[in-house]
Amino acid sequence: MSDPSDFVSGTIDDLLLSMAEGLVHAQAQLDQLQTLDALGRPGPTYQVPYLDFDLRVAAQFVTDPALDQKYGNKALAPGGSKHLTMRAIQPADTTIDGFKGEIVSNLRGRFVAVPPNAGKPPLVITTAVELVDPLHHELRVVVRTALGEAVPGMSVHFNLDAAMSIALSAADGVVLTELQPTTVLAQGIVVTNAVGLAQTSLVTSDTTPEPAGTSIVIAVDVVGRLEHLVVVAP
Repeated sequence: MSDPSDFVSGTIDDLLLSMAEGLVHAQAQLDQLQTLDALGRPGPTYQVPYLDFDLRVAAQFVTDPALDQKYGNKALAPGGSKHLTMRAIQPADTTIDGFKGEIVSNLRGRFVAVPPNAGKPPLVITTAVELVDPLHHELRVVVRTALGEAVPGMSVHFNLDAAMSIALSAADGVVLTELQPTTVLAQGIVVTNAVGLAQTSLVTSDTTPEPAGTSIVIAVDVVGRLEHLVVVAP
């Protein structure tokens, strides 16, 4: 069995990151708890709201080129820049000599659980396709909060998804190996305006059209949330 005094050791970065990882693991275990009452209804869920910690540690400044390499620091002095390292107080440190060159102090702090999206209302994304003419479709994306407020200045990414287009077309009996080079989007990245609207155009060619019934899939990415629009070629 390892010595408990060796548990807390390393730089302050390592110490805080290790504690944070432990909290994430504990919350993941809590998320797996699914309780049901006698009628089969979901029971309560559990969350770690915060964690206060108070550690009595011995701290010391050290110069170690290996730490510089680990944290990407350039040496400020011969031998490396200074880093604050910490370790748990050991029984042998009860003597004055045991603390030579070290600072003994209490490290106090609190980890606080932050709600998803920093506590802001979740985003609601609405998509639509409008046929302008057989070779021109308008693609519209509206980004609002769950409270109905428009979200301006949000980058919306539009991309043709060739692989999904081929798969969907094949499901409808249309043989498609690739999209025509003339099937393009007018803009790939559009920023939402004052009312939360971002729009672009899908343009196809009458000289090199897609086969009739081809499903053209457009992937819409808004801050990591992925939606798909489908336009069927006439």
